Amino acid sequence: MDLNKAMDLLGQNLLIVDIDPEQLTDDKVPLGHVLMQNPLAGTAIKRQRGIWLTLSSGPPRRAVPMTVGNALQHAQISLQQQNVGIEYVARVYASGFSKDQVIAQQPTTTDLPEGEVVDARLLVSLGSLPKKYVMPDMAYRSSEGIQLQLESLGFQVRVRNHGTVIRGLSSDTIIRHIPSPGFPISAGEPITLYRNQ
Repeated sequence: MDLNKAMDLLGQNLLIVDIDPEQLTDDKVPLGHVLMQNPLAGTAIKRQRGIWLTLSSGPPRRAVPMTVGNALQHAQISLQQQNVGIEYVARVYASGFSKDQVIAQQPTTTDLPEGEVVDARLLVSLGSLPKKYVMPDMAYRSSEGIQLQLESLGFQVRVRNHGTVIRGLSSDTIIRHIPSPGFPISAGEPITLYRNQ
């Protein structure tokens, strides 16, 4: 019975209501409803006597850790310890956040009813947006010098043989490359140089 109905009923019988400040959890009795009373129902008492009511705080609850600001690996462990699955992880570039740092989380609530199955959704930083470049034309240059220069800028450089030899050019000469000249490219992306071999 909810508290308002209980108070009306007890008031009609000229009984005084005292409410226990401590609420107890219960799987079946909803939040704010009477869980227990003292004296028990059916006990003979005089009018103007107090009835002690203990209210339910609803089903037990469990904590869902807030993982914003944590490293992804730490967030995964924290959620797993509370039996919270991860539905998906979205990744975005975000300045001001280090790579693999959790930027946002859903659910954002820090407490859920015990037994409620919930999966978290995490937004994780890829770090700052990588520097963008326009691919220059590197044909007919030395692959060794170009490879070192590109790697120093953070590119992944692969050197392959072209398969066709052009007479008059050294075997170290770049014949073509991927991506082609003029294409946008970001630091960290692969570049393949085909040399005269």
